[in-house]
Amino acid sequence: MSTITPIRAGVAAWLGVLFCLVFTLNTVGGWVRLSGSGVAIPHWPVIERGNTWTLLPPFTSEGWADMQAAFELHQARLQARIERGELTAANRGRQPRDANDFRTMFLTEWSHRLLAALTGLVAAAVIISTLRHAPLRRIAGTPLVLAGILIIAQAVLGGLLVAEGTSTHWLFLHQGNAGLIMSLIMWAILRLLVPEENDATAVAADPRRRWVRRITAGVMIGVWLQLLFGALVAGSRHLLPGHPPLGLGVLPQLWSADHGLSW
Repeated sequence: MSTITPIRAGVAAWLGVLFCLVFTLNTVGGWVRLSGSGVAIPHWPVIERGNTWTLLPPFTSEGWADMQAAFELHQARLQARIERGELTAANRGRQPRDANDFRTMFLTEWSHRLLAALTGLVAAAVIISTLRHAPLRRIAGTPLVLAGILIIAQAVLGGLLVAEGTSTHWLFLHQGNAGLIMSLIMWAILRLLVPEENDATAVAADPRRRWVRRITAGVMIGVWLQLLFGALVAGSRHLLPGHPPLGLGVLPQLWSADHGLSW
């Protein structure tokens, strides 16, 4: 009879929670981007107010005034880069209509960061717990270590997005990296849910399982490339200038109003 030990089932369940958190975080990130709120908080990873650092939004009118002043200063810096041809107007995000609108934008971005911090804590707890248990480390250690490295890289990319302005060349990497993280978490879940008696070399030797693995790998790569090209098309729509360090200057403008829905 096929069995899965309670500890493996428990870790798989927590990885399922982590997968849902990453998926939700990716969705919220899309809303941040579409709402133009991505640069509402110009500081990263903490919020600066004068000589103090905090992780919380302002609670007083003076605090909100300071945050809006910092936002406007950052906008002026982005505008200077736009005038030098380094960025486009899309990088500035959406301009708030009034103080209340700025607060909405600020809290939208802050909520994204709060969820990212919660996701990071859950990821760290699950990954460390798994790596400390030798049998679990043997089964799911590789995908979880890779996922942990990419989660750290995702945080760094988020900081670059804040510094460079929204809709930058880093956005497609941010999107593609999120897809890789979700794939690695799902890979670890599937490995943990294989019954113990099927863990041995017989599984690797089964030609049917080899084909399933190859097809699954192909699908994962295809979905990842779709995410990357989708973000590149979105960036091309805003006519972003070429970025030599990433080699994006050699790419043609992928967006065209003449293309149909299939494109």
